[in-house]
Amino acid sequence: MTTRPEQQLVSIVLPVYNEAENIENVIVEVSKSCKDLNHEIIVSEDGSVDGTPLILMDLVQSFDRLKIISSKARLGKAQAITEALRHVSGDIVVVMDPDGSHDPAEIHKLIKPIMQGQADLVIGSRFAKGGRAHLHIFNRFLSHIANLIVTLITSGRISDAFSGFRAYSRRVMNVVGGITDSKYYDFEIESVLKVSRVGFKVKEVPIRERTRYSFWYGKSKANLPARIFVNLIKLLVSDLITTTKKRMFLRW
Repeated sequence: MTTRPEQQLVSIVLPVYNEAENIENVIVEVSKSCKDLNHEIIVSEDGSVDGTPLILMDLVQSFDRLKIISSKARLGKAQAITEALRHVSGDIVVVMDPDGSHDPAEIHKLIKPIMQGQADLVIGSRFAKGGRAHLHIFNRFLSHIANLIVTLITSGRISDAFSGFRAYSRRVMNVVGGITDSKYYDFEIESVLKVSRVGFKVKEVPIRERTRYSFWYGKSKANLPARIFVNLIKLLVSDLITTTKKRMFLRW
């Protein structure tokens, strides 16, 4: 029996590391923005050392739709997400950053194409027409290079493969949940490549990135250009080798 769009459960996943100054505001805002949706909020706490776990323990008493998954040590964003995916119950899963840079009001925009059967993965693009990005020059350059490479590999126009604000349909969960090669923000790249390779539909919608709630608190975890670049090259080379082997096998 097919679940009607308005009855579908939406799981909002927040991979969290050291967001003591931001996490409460984000959860409150997500709850308000999703009050008209059948939803759950899954926080995957990745071994924070700044008091985030204590704040989450208090919040879970006030929000009955909130679930906390905790790690004793930092495993990285990718593992935090894949661990959360093992606990979601939703027909649609939305993943977003927990620092306030993503506007929860745009969750509806991301899930609409999936509810209408138009896509299996919807990426919130900062570079699509109508979008907005807050990136350092080098990170913007790195993003454009990655987008160009992903577009060439997938034969589909991808303007923001690094975006961490996205929605997945239930049927692509096994593909995304099986990602093990990534650790940081190359997870977004790998998920696009794997979902596209299987033949699922990928769509982008414009989003307007905001300044982090607590801009002067700590550092953005996305500011890892050298490490991400190395991981990205490894990932793309691996994907190219895998694709080439498959083509040679089919020809043989």
